[in-house]
Amino acid sequence: MRKWNIYQTNLLWTSALLFSFCQPAQGVHSLDSLWQVVNTSRDSNQVYSLQELAKLYMNDSTSYAIELAERSLRISREQGFRFGEALAYEKLGIAYDILGKTNAAIDFYDQGLAILEEIHGSPERITAMHINKGVAYYYAGEFGKAIEFYTLAKDIAIEHHLDAELSYLLNNLGVVYRSMDKYEDALSIYKQSLDIKTRMNDLEGMANTEHNIGSAYVHLANQAEAMEHYERAKGLFLQIGDSSEALSVTIALGTGYAQLGKLSQAKILLEETLANPQLRVTEEDIVQGNISLANIYFQEGQYDLSLKLLLDAERRMASTNRQLIKANILLPLSKTYAALGNTEKAYAYLQSYLELYQELHSEERQKLQEEMEAKYSNQEKTNQIQLQQLELDKERKLRIGFIGGITSLLLIATLLFWTLRSRSLANQELERKNQQIKKTLGEKEILMREIHHRVKNNLQVISSLLSLQSRNIEDPKALEVMKEGRNRVKSMALIHQNLYQDENLVGIDTVDYIEKLTKSLVSSYQVNEGNIKIHIDVDQIDLDVDVIIPLGLILNELISNSLKYAFPNKQEGSLHISLKQQDDWINLEVADNGIGMPQGFDLASTASLGMFLISSFSKKLNASFDLISGPGTAVRLRIPVTNLSLHV
Repeated sequence: MRKWNIYQTNLLWTSALLFSFCQPAQGVHSLDSLWQVVNTSRDSNQVYSLQELAKLYMNDSTSYAIELAERSLRISREQGFRFGEALAYEKLGIAYDILGKTNAAIDFYDQGLAILEEIHGSPERITAMHINKGVAYYYAGEFGKAIEFYTLAKDIAIEHHLDAELSYLLNNLGVVYRSMDKYEDALSIYKQSLDIKTRMNDLEGMANTEHNIGSAYVHLANQAEAMEHYERAKGLFLQIGDSSEALSVTIALGTGYAQLGKLSQAKILLEETLANPQLRVTEEDIVQGNISLANIYFQEGQYDLSLKLLLDAERRMASTNRQLIKANILLPLSKTYAALGNTEKAYAYLQSYLELYQELHSEERQKLQEEMEAKYSNQEKTNQIQLQQLELDKERKLRIGFIGGITSLLLIATLLFWTLRSRSLANQELERKNQQIKKTLGEKEILMREIHHRVKNNLQVISSLLSLQSRNIEDPKALEVMKEGRNRVKSMALIHQNLYQDENLVGIDTVDYIEKLTKSLVSSYQVNEGNIKIHIDVDQIDLDVDVIIPLGLILNELISNSLKYAFPNKQEGSLHISLKQQDDWINLEVADNGIGMPQGFDLASTASLGMFLISSFSKKLNASFDLISGPGTAVRLRIPVTNLSLHV
């Protein structure tokens, strides 16, 4: 699956492809034009140009692409250009996914989606964001999550008749099914995608899908059909002037020839392609070529050349989460080291392969373990027999010369040997138990992170559903209620997001959480940060989830009330948020210098849901609650530490 052919914004994208692969002169002109816009404009065109530059550098210099996307994000915020912010988050998500940092990529996509839903962005952009999330999960080996977001994108695409988006996500969905070894299903989905692309005369899309169909036929052992589709893909890429993608297909052709047993043809294709100075394909393509060529060298007995290519492939994938590709590297490395006589490294790589394969295909764990044990049991038994024979020879020689005295020495030696052996076995058993404990704790930690991640995702889905529902509501009061509901869901989602990203899976960092919550609410109510100065003074306190959730919901209501009511007609003012621990108390205060509470306001008779939540959660925390009005409004809560779970 080609990352840059999934779905992208269409602004200047054609010129970007031309610059990257086919026509340097035209590409340079496009690059100069983009930089000229960046340096002379101070509007949305500057934002778009920075994002197009980020796409140009995305594969060759991902870190620089990130800098450009972050600059685009910063300028979008300064200009209040919310759509530009959403697109900047999308570029950051793509960049971090290329780097193999899936969680960071997903978070950027989620931030972009939240903005698009808030501003009622186009179905095309929302669909694209869901597709990119599916891509990220696919490369992380989480096929279920990938299918989930591809399906969500498919529903939107069908509803809004988005043929282009539908054709691309079907192509990606086919890749997922192919990776799950469901090749017939994959072919059926690919052909649906190809039909749409053919009807649209989308030559680039047709080329990508033909490439994927060829790969599916390879796995179905129909090499002739595979070669036919590979050749079609290569011809289409050359027709549109995309020589880089044509080289990518050439690597696939070389792999196909190798699987057909045509090693000489495969070797020529792969060696020439991988040595091509104009080769500009993804790391995954290079790694696949390395693996295929290494296998040919292995069959020819050129183990050193095979090892060199495999180690290069391992290095390229080391910092990524491309688990499927890593598994395809580890096993050939084990075989190559075994052929070179390095059984220690061969065993280590085989163990790594087993662990990774167990993670991806746990149902075959026992079978692989038996194969691993059988592979090395003969060598281990041989070593034990040799050691025993040496001991017997030594004993025989000693008995001939020193029968009397040596008997005592042997008894002492035997006693010492068994004592040391017993200690060694005890230490080994202790170490084994310690490793088991560490492994169990690690598994529990992963499970906890996954739980928090899934809860965050589910809350994000709820927020998205509320946003979609709000599009059908015309009553301003009802819309406001829906927005308040989304903000409450977001305040809880933020907690679980912090938990799965932090090393501490139990406690929440109040400083970081309150800053993010405030920023989210300011964005939600579209407050001009130049009008309202926000001051946050929070102690570094770690609070349990059972404490931070009610506290966060209280803060959500108090900050929302100030932002909505304290400063009418965009008047200037300030908002102070304070959370301090003093002796056995935690003091929370939210104060503004706005217009204050209306005359005759009675807290006891107020029937709003917000005040009801504040009152209810204050009781849950056993907190005292004070409301002070004029000038401005201040709310103070005094929470006893004895009733909280603190992690200091």
